[in-house]
Amino acid sequence: MRPLAVIGAVLAIAATGVGIGIGVNRLLRSAEPAGEEMVSGPPVSFAMAGLRLAVPTGYFRGERPPAAGIGDRVDLIIHYPTMAPAGKPPRATADLAGQNPRELVFLAILRGDGILDPADRTQDLYGRFLERDTWQNPGGLLLRRFAPDSPYADEELFIAPPDGRVFAARCPKSNQRSNAGIDSCIWRFRQAGADIQVRFSADLLPKWEAMSAGIMRLLEDWKAP
Repeated sequence: MRPLAVIGAVLAIAATGVGIGIGVNRLLRSAEPAGEEMVSGPPVSFAMAGLRLAVPTGYFRGERPPAAGIGDRVDLIIHYPTMAPAGKPPRATADLAGQNPRELVFLAILRGDGILDPADRTQDLYGRFLERDTWQNPGGLLLRRFAPDSPYADEELFIAPPDGRVFAARCPKSNQRSNAGIDSCIWRFRQAGADIQVRFSADLLPKWEAMSAGIMRLLEDWKAP
């Protein structure tokens, strides 16, 4: 083969290799998980009742953040205690990639029903179903048990003294909590006409003050004009 022909063949092979490399790199990039992009993407703005927020993409639960101006519910996931975005949710405990499921806090922002403020539920809704005895719990919370014949017989109520207006969480009885314990307790409060529902592990009950303060800071940081 002539020298020029040999050089041409070599250059052609090299060019083909570069082309294949570029194609493979593009394919690999397209297959990479979107976790990093989910965390660092631009905020998504939405309004829920009178609450207007711009939330960084990484906090949204699901493969894609919802479109701006969406309806009656927005679901977010927060890592406690860092209060960092938890990204899209794991489909199973094995998908947590080293995260402790008991450190995930699930936040739902809901359009309030406008009827009973969650701060009044301990007295006006749960009061008639509660037994008289009260127990002191870690973190300064008071434990109130529901009557066996009440609609909440399988749950317990943990309230911040004196009346649960600041914090009141319903949790399954200790012997009925799942092993995963990801979102066994529910605390709900109202802000600017929207209801904020917080689901978290009972393991975080002793840390309720730090957890609630962190959530309030996030909501303040997310406020949109």
